[in-house]
Amino acid sequence: MAMANAANPTVGFVTVCPEVYGAEKSLHALLAHWLRLAGEEGEPVPRLICPQGPVGDLLGQTLGEDSCLSAPMFPMRFSGPQAVRQVPAVFAGQTVLWRRLLQWEPSTIHANGLQALAWLASWLAARGRGRPPVVLHLRDWPRRPGLHRVLLRFADVVVVPSRAMKEAASVFGKPVVGLRNPIFGPNPPPQPSFTPFAERPRLAAVVGQFLPRKGQDLVLSALEQAPEAFADWKFAFFGSSPPCGSNGYARALRQRVESNPRLSASVSFRGYVDDVPWSEVGVLLVPSRCEPYGRVAAEALWHGVPVIASDTGGLRDIVRPGRNGLCFSEGDARALAGECGRLLRGEVPADELIRQGMIDSHRWWAREESGARRLMALHRRLWARKAGHGGRVPR
Repeated sequence: MAMANAANPTVGFVTVCPEVYGAEKSLHALLAHWLRLAGEEGEPVPRLICPQGPVGDLLGQTLGEDSCLSAPMFPMRFSGPQAVRQVPAVFAGQTVLWRRLLQWEPSTIHANGLQALAWLASWLAARGRGRPPVVLHLRDWPRRPGLHRVLLRFADVVVVPSRAMKEAASVFGKPVVGLRNPIFGPNPPPQPSFTPFAERPRLAAVVGQFLPRKGQDLVLSALEQAPEAFADWKFAFFGSSPPCGSNGYARALRQRVESNPRLSASVSFRGYVDDVPWSEVGVLLVPSRCEPYGRVAAEALWHGVPVIASDTGGLRDIVRPGRNGLCFSEGDARALAGECGRLLRGEVPADELIRQGMIDSHRWWAREESGARRLMALHRRLWARKAGHGGRVPR
């Protein structure tokens, strides 16, 4: 691994979610590409601040102990006695992490999500004009513009993963750079050989944290309203509640399934998994009400799994109706059932969708390194501008 020196500015990455979901997997892939390129003279060297837990274990293995420091950080949502018990450890951990940031003297900072920028806000405010330039990698849909405006005063540039996010973030008056999230990094899993849809398992997967915006309830509504559309297919929900957050939504989903014999016969909850067992999946359903990017859809296409997704947000950059997948109107359970029925009855060319999806996802992966280079160049320009050497920041 490249070490920081006078010619190599250091970029301080900060992420706060302790679990490994899509945004954290994309960060891991980005850092893996970055490390392969950072040995060149003048390339920014990444160092990372992150919470203890699965994400710290994953990213620590990639960066090494000297460049990755993990400690307890504030939960994404304080809730109940568990969060209260965490408060002393969180404050102690925050002090350790802030001191390490000062020791590293990063030339620029990369905040992986709005929560990371919120964690950094008081540290940045204390440094005043002497603070390093900050790149905010906006991972969540800006649903609370007031909060975004308050925190974005600490960001110099906003990076977003999709065209829809770029349009949404443009209202904040900051330079906005569109950069597709990487899927796998420089060493992707082998892409499987093509399997015809008729030979795939009769299992529909729904993957993601249990949150209302992820729309898992729409799948249950579709099953209740149009059971004939799904024949004898089974449904598997992969995911868990947000870390330290309320699990009311997940509990309501489970109760809904348990109270309905038809649902309980066809729906199972598989919990959180590091890697979805794609060989066991016949189709991926992505019923999100809003989605900044939709990494899991790109991952499914790589593995030859057809995708039926909401026509919303960043999913529009991935799932192209009739080309590599199918889409339905956001929030419309009957439309979801209709598209599932068309696919399962053979009314759409499923095998052509699968083949094109595998081609598209391979093309996206081939462009990942160039995306990492663009981001490195952005940090170099910010560093040069702060040092008084010029450097234009793109919009």
